Amino acid sequence: MNKQLLSSLILALVLSLTPVAFFSNTALAREVENNESEIEAETPERNKPSTEKREVIKEKIETKKEEKAAEKKERFDANKLRVCEKRKERFKTMMQQVSDRGAKQLGVFKAIADKTNAFYSEKGYNVANYTTVSKEVDELYAQSLAAVNTTQEAKDSWSCDGNNPVGAMEAFRTAKTTEVATLKAYKDKVRQLLLLVKQAGDKASTDVSTQGGVQ
Repeated sequence: MNKQLLSSLILALVLSLTPVAFFSNTALAREVENNESEIEAETPERNKPSTEKREVIKEKIETKKEEKAAEKKERFDANKLRVCEKRKERFKTMMQQVSDRGAKQLGVFKAIADKTNAFYSEKGYNVANYTTVSKEVDELYAQSLAAVNTTQEAKDSWSCDGNNPVGAMEAFRTAKTTEVATLKAYKDKVRQLLLLVKQAGDKASTDVSTQGGVQ
């Protein structure tokens, strides 16, 4: 269900809201000329940069120009932005549902792990590798918590008027994929912890029964 929601979300955004470039080459050229003119006018004759330095400055200006152009290409134009705003609440709701589901699962797994540890201590069991597995459970919890937080942050940072709405949605999808994998590993490790306690309980019951029979 998570994959279907995310796939539908990405597909709808990419197909209907593909960014459109609206940067003028003429304007860019004018910007470069203006910058060069300002450098020429404001630099005293004795301190004017060499030809090599001028080329470096020009290259920096060109790089800045390309970065601005790329940023504008990633943004939605007025028409695409208007369409996105109409669908924004639906996108946000779906992202919220996906994000909340991960946080809820993490809470459930953590509660089970805590109860298992408490039960183990209360019964006074002694299992050889329990401490190692318990430590691994704690480590995976920390990783899962970080993954859940990353997904929520990706959800919160997405907006129609952002620098790259489609890219931000992809980032959310990637974060969610990582979260799902991490939560699965955490769940499996918690299950392993439960099995150790169960085996310890079964062994204790067998020992008690055996002792009772001997007496």
